[in-house]
Amino acid sequence: MKRYLLLALIICFVTGSVFAEVPEDVLCGSGEMIFSQAGFDNSLISRSNSYFEEIYDELNYNDKSRWYDDILIMSRGNPTGGKLSTDVNQLSGDIFVSLLVPKAGFDDTVYTYRSQNGGRTWTSFWTYQGSSIVGKIIDQKIIIGYEAGGTWIYNFIMFDGSGTVNNGLWVHRIRQNGTGEYWKELVDGGDSLSNFSVDRNIEDPQHFFVVYQTNDSHLHRLSSSDSCQTWGNFGFMTGNGRYPSVAAGGDGYVYIAYQDNNDSLIRVARYTNNMISPAFIYTTVDNSADGIYRPTVAAARTSPGTSQTAWLLYSRTNDIGNKSIRRTYTTDGGQTWVSPTIWGPVNQGHATWNMLYPYARFVYNGASVRVVA
Repeated sequence: MKRYLLLALIICFVTGSVFAEVPEDVLCGSGEMIFSQAGFDNSLISRSNSYFEEIYDELNYNDKSRWYDDILIMSRGNPTGGKLSTDVNQLSGDIFVSLLVPKAGFDDTVYTYRSQNGGRTWTSFWTYQGSSIVGKIIDQKIIIGYEAGGTWIYNFIMFDGSGTVNNGLWVHRIRQNGTGEYWKELVDGGDSLSNFSVDRNIEDPQHFFVVYQTNDSHLHRLSSSDSCQTWGNFGFMTGNGRYPSVAAGGDGYVYIAYQDNNDSLIRVARYTNNMISPAFIYTTVDNSADGIYRPTVAAARTSPGTSQTAWLLYSRTNDIGNKSIRRTYTTDGGQTWVSPTIWGPVNQGHATWNMLYPYARFVYNGASVRVVA
């Protein structure tokens, strides 16, 4: 009798652990792609091009819609593998820029700078250096958030697990006046972390959403609704994903885009209910044997879920080997996505077109989306 009971317990334990690791992308429904007429892809033409020079020649310094002079924020040489992140305090207008500078040994350093006059001048705000205890720093992001007590500056820092305490993914928060400093570990270093993405919505309370990649190309998600003090709603998204990007929309909608291990497809997941026991659908928006890379997704934070706009951009290799930017979008909260087309600003011939890192982001309180590549 005891043997049968032991066997039953072992079966239940194994079955339960396997079921808990079933990725969400194999359990989900699928969104729909809607065909749209695409114009000619000029990036298929190999020729010299003066696009950037033309932009420079058109600069008008009295026109606020144009780009202005470059301003040096900091000088730390030319770091290899550095990670840059920026956000804006919507209440004060202060701009924050955070840069990871890889260094020898365990001395990787995160430098955070602030501008209080629209980016004209900059001062050091916060600095953090790795060590043999915490390990090397492999990724970082900055987010500005709010609660009833005021503004928080959040620095999310990912360690490589090589330190004596086996650190993983942490968040550091601090007030703009330097008070209230607080650290919280989200994921321990035993997961062999690779990279992550983070965003927040504008609800009350604000919800933070994180998706991270492990070295075996597994993607996991989690969230917080108490100013990053506690984290929950953990989910295993997929065992075949890399370079995730997360975007918080309105009405508790959350979007996560990623590429597969073979650089051959781009998928986007849409979650509801702030990822708390959510309904979710996954949509494959593009696939190509030539290579597709590094998606970025952005969602309208103030729009109702069923009529919500979200944009997804990524890099795609064409038939002559050039990499240029493709884009798709949804206007119904991720139920359907328009078939991808080449992004207008890069729809031109070029001898060497190697664009790999698009980035899109909606403003916190409006309908504007900004895209750089």
